[in-house]
Amino acid sequence: MSWNVRDIRHISLKWKLLIPFLFLSLTLTVLLTTWSIRSQSRIFLEQEEKRLGQDYLEFRQRIQLKVDVSLAMAGVVAADPATQRALAEGDREVLIEKYLPVYQHLSRVLGLKQFHFHQYPAKSFLRLHRLDQFGDDLAGYRATILEAYETGKLVGGLELGATGFGIRGVAPIYHQGRLVGSVEVGASMEEPFLQEIKADLGCQTVLYLPAEDRPQGVKLLASSTDQTFLAGEIYQQVLKQDRSMFLTINQAEKNLAVLVGPIKDFQGRTAMLVEIIRDRGGILFLIHKYTSLIIVFGFFILVLAMLFVWLVSKLFLAPVYTLIHQAERIAAGARVPQMEVMVRDEFGALAEALNKMLAALERSRSRLEDHAHELELKVQERTTELVRSEEKFRTLVENIPVVVYRLEQDLTRTFVSPYIEKLIGRPSEEMVGGPEVWTQTIHPEDRGQVVAEKERCLQENRPFSMEYRLAAQDGSEVPILDRAIPIIDEKGRSIHLEGYMLDIRERKRLEDQTLQAEELKTLGEISARLAHEFRNPLSAVGVCARRMAKNLSQSDPGSPYCDILIEEVARLEKILKMILGYIQPLALDRIEVDSREFFDHFVQAIAPFLEYKNIQLEANLEDALPKVKIDPDHLKRALVTLIRNAAYQMPSRGTLFLSLSAIGGAVELKLLYPAGYLSDDQLRHFFYPFTTEDADTSLVDLPLVPVIIHKHNGRINVVREGEDLVAVIIELPAA
Repeated sequence: MSWNVRDIRHISLKWKLLIPFLFLSLTLTVLLTTWSIRSQSRIFLEQEEKRLGQDYLEFRQRIQLKVDVSLAMAGVVAADPATQRALAEGDREVLIEKYLPVYQHLSRVLGLKQFHFHQYPAKSFLRLHRLDQFGDDLAGYRATILEAYETGKLVGGLELGATGFGIRGVAPIYHQGRLVGSVEVGASMEEPFLQEIKADLGCQTVLYLPAEDRPQGVKLLASSTDQTFLAGEIYQQVLKQDRSMFLTINQAEKNLAVLVGPIKDFQGRTAMLVEIIRDRGGILFLIHKYTSLIIVFGFFILVLAMLFVWLVSKLFLAPVYTLIHQAERIAAGARVPQMEVMVRDEFGALAEALNKMLAALERSRSRLEDHAHELELKVQERTTELVRSEEKFRTLVENIPVVVYRLEQDLTRTFVSPYIEKLIGRPSEEMVGGPEVWTQTIHPEDRGQVVAEKERCLQENRPFSMEYRLAAQDGSEVPILDRAIPIIDEKGRSIHLEGYMLDIRERKRLEDQTLQAEELKTLGEISARLAHEFRNPLSAVGVCARRMAKNLSQSDPGSPYCDILIEEVARLEKILKMILGYIQPLALDRIEVDSREFFDHFVQAIAPFLEYKNIQLEANLEDALPKVKIDPDHLKRALVTLIRNAAYQMPSRGTLFLSLSAIGGAVELKLLYPAGYLSDDQLRHFFYPFTTEDADTSLVDLPLVPVIIHKHNGRINVVREGEDLVAVIIELPAA
């Protein structure tokens, strides 16, 4: 026996209630459980990444600490007069006697690996860590030594030397004002340093040097583990992007979290990569634990929901079965007494309605025959009226501003009312004919859909209704509403479609205006309400913070935090002021003024301000300008704000260019000034009202500038001209 989806409508009301509610409960439970599991896993993963990021930061800080220690020790040695004299005289024995014990002690205590004296220019003089190796030229590969000679300052950081890659601090040595050489103190970056990191932080570390000749792009420098887990593409990507990368790895029985990041040398270039590895066993255990708890809890909630829905459906359907039994007796023609109303809910109201229906049935029998007789008389009268109305209808169709038409089964139009000529500029006679005639007036993008839908309506005996566009004879588009109904013969077949086409251009325009007005009104109301709600608690916080600041001394540990709180409250108050200024209603009182005269006065008014700001103004105002209809106060307010913003953005002693010209039926004002440092994003958000940058406080009116210009039916645009100039262009229509 086949089953159809439509058979669902025949199932019991109990299952109609149970199935959607049970499905909803199951769906919500599964969605919430899935979302909870994913959110929990994401939180754990973020914590892992954050922890490895802290390890990476600690690794770099330890390198910097060793650099600082090396620099401090090198600086102390370079400042010793005895050392300066010995190096100037080339006395190795004095330096060995004085510093060899120091080096041996520091090597044991601090892990010092290099203690090296150089003679100017960059020649090895004495290696305390290798006494037998000296005299070699270092200028070809020791950039720290050359930079220390060149700047006369301490230079430190990572660098490759004769004894390997290490942390080095170099200090120049002067004797009687003459540069005689330098001293270098350094530590190793190899396995002992990584073992120290492993003991302190509990993570494995691996160091790689960039190597373009290797397949992986790197070569191993040192490692606290005997295994690596990442592919060469990862190292190459980190080197290319010059930023750290976090990954998780599942290999066999190893579940690891890995972070690979660049390590810079003293010149700020990537000298090596560090790979920090932590075991994920504990995190995965927690993820599995919480996942199991969430699944058990979700299953428990689902069972409770199913039980609750079943009980509600059972209680809900009990009175329904009683009403069904009574209705079956009424349908069978039995004399049913008035039903007893047990409850006062919707089922009680239904029972009362059935009682009223029983009474009404009795009254209806006596009136049925009278109504039948009256109906026959009315049908005769109506037939006569229809004959008379046919002529009236034809006259009406030919004169009303609606296109009436008839479409036959073969898509031939046999009638089109004369209003089609006013609608698209074509006479009605040209619109009568087969589909090759009237389809040419439909917009090409809508043509196929319209014809197909009308064919389906004729075949399926259903009404046609569609909004589409007609192509007028002058090339314009005319949106219309086309509705038609099929005329059916006695065999149930469609004879033709009779319909009308209504011009909806005005309706479209009103709909767009209404929608835009409602959106703006709603946005303004919401923004004003939010700004008001933020202002009250913000004012309270500001008052409390300032009172706390008065009661706290400067030495109190909480004083800096109180100052920060006051600054942030002031910043939020500034943002609120911007919001309120932006959303407040703005009404213009426009009058007709002379363009040249108004802008002449404006240029004279702003000249002192620009002179005070050390900004030179070059104004070019045309003489023959049309008059404009403006609100002088509001427009001046907008222009002053733009000038202040330009003065804030451009460099001191710059030049501001202002030009005024007539373009077509409008007056164009152009402000041009140097502000090439502004990014494309800053230009797109030039009037963005919610900036928290430390700008001139008078610029809170900046978001109102485009509002004022648009209220004048004008346009404003901000563009870049060349590489260094920003142009603000305003167009105001002539009066």
